[in-house]
Amino acid sequence: MLPRSSTASTTGSGLNALGSAVLSTSPPASSVLATLEPVSRASDVDEADLGPSTSGSQAVSSTSSASAEFDSDGQQVPIEVHPTFSPHAPYPGRVKIIVEATTFWAHKDVLHFASPFFEAALSGNWSESSGQDPAKRTSISSVITISQPPPIPGDPAAMVGTPRSSTFSASVTQSNVTAEEDSSSWKSSRSNLHSKPLSSVQSDESSPDTDTDLDLFSGDPEDDPESQSDDERRRAQQQRLKSLQRLDGADKNPRTDRRKQRKSAPPPLRAARSQPVEAVVVLKEERATTFHDFLKFIYPNLDCTIAWNNVEGLFNIAQKLLVSSLQSACMNFLLTHAAGKPIKAMRIAELFEEEELYREASRFVLDNPEGWPEEELKTISQETLLKLEKKRNWFLERLIKLGLTNISAQYTCCPTCPDPSICARTLEDRWRAAYSASFRFGPAQPSMVYRYLRLLEGVSPQLTLTHLACQIHAKSWVATLFDRMFSLDTTVPMGPRVPGATSGPRRHFLYCSLKGEPPKRKTVALGI
Repeated sequence: MLPRSSTASTTGSGLNALGSAVLSTSPPASSVLATLEPVSRASDVDEADLGPSTSGSQAVSSTSSASAEFDSDGQQVPIEVHPTFSPHAPYPGRVKIIVEATTFWAHKDVLHFASPFFEAALSGNWSESSGQDPAKRTSISSVITISQPPPIPGDPAAMVGTPRSSTFSASVTQSNVTAEEDSSSWKSSRSNLHSKPLSSVQSDESSPDTDTDLDLFSGDPEDDPESQSDDERRRAQQQRLKSLQRLDGADKNPRTDRRKQRKSAPPPLRAARSQPVEAVVVLKEERATTFHDFLKFIYPNLDCTIAWNNVEGLFNIAQKLLVSSLQSACMNFLLTHAAGKPIKAMRIAELFEEEELYREASRFVLDNPEGWPEEELKTISQETLLKLEKKRNWFLERLIKLGLTNISAQYTCCPTCPDPSICARTLEDRWRAAYSASFRFGPAQPSMVYRYLRLLEGVSPQLTLTHLACQIHAKSWVATLFDRMFSLDTTVPMGPRVPGATSGPRRHFLYCSLKGEPPKRKTVALGI
């Protein structure tokens, strides 16, 4: 048995390593900053800001600017995206998402069902526009900002932003023309143009109806004086030629002239909006690589690999965009791989307030207190460092107190034992050898102490008593002494036993709780 002073000095370096780490201030809480631009034509794009804030979405993206790739001119370099998110895909998406310098073309239906955030963003049912008929707005899109409340609650004029001036067509900016009326007028005017015979078209070249039909296809001539003068000269020249054709009697094949007229006419507006952009979303505080992995996760034909280099960003964006399936996948990875990087797992648990992850990661940190560099310890908070130090001190105090137990005087063998004194003396020798082995390779580790002093394993020669009943009783008595000393809960849970589950405490029994531990009932070890 080691004296109290030697044990305290042996573990002093471990306590100083935990206590001397300085906390670096946690990154500020971040929010989703996005720009949504619902449009009905490819050329009508109006910008609007979106910024929903969610609890627990801490500043993981604060390191995005430092890790982004830049070229020689200091500009961000776009990443290489999957062909599914390219505009040249066989079935391209119509939602344009800009993250850093990379543009993703996603599909509205996939985003709608994957994230409630995108469902609300792409639906357009905002409180700012709920007071008006969507078909009679002054603009196709309005400035929508949900990160800040409106200056005057309930005032639609203060909520709706000032629309941009549109040069696409005169019917786009009219406020008293509904979408149905616009479509019907376009169809009727086009049918009037093609239903008239060639003779009526030739005789009514300068009529107002013909001018209106031509303006529908070619746009508003008042916006461009040069094009207006060119059109007038072209019309005058065509009228002179057609007058000469009438005088010469050359107009004998109207079908050929009709084909020429169709070829010379400008293409209709419907061809320009065959693939319209449904929305434009700009994510200002996300990394392009993280969002690329997010899209690969939500698309059914793609696979996203979660690893230590992207789990923090994916967990952050999953909480921001309210994707519970991605949160579960990230949590499953962190719980099963916490032994690899427990310090990073504890930091993520602190940022997102995950109690289970915090507890599991602290088990591996406490099991090797001197195995972590100071740079990693600085990433967790001062409160967590204090918890780790207090838990380590408590463990060492209980271990020293356990070493003062007089096994031979307190142990009583089973009633069928032929010689209880020999069993008690043998158990005392093996237990003292196991206690000394706990400090063989440096400061005591909870997992090694559990193996040596509770299971009586790893010590040569092993405990061997004459009768099997004495052997079982001795190991049970030592395990009970260990559990009482370290306040381990050995209560068997109610209900059916899970196949493969082990009863009793775990080997990494020492842990810290994120929100404090509930008060425990005081227990006294045997012989203390």
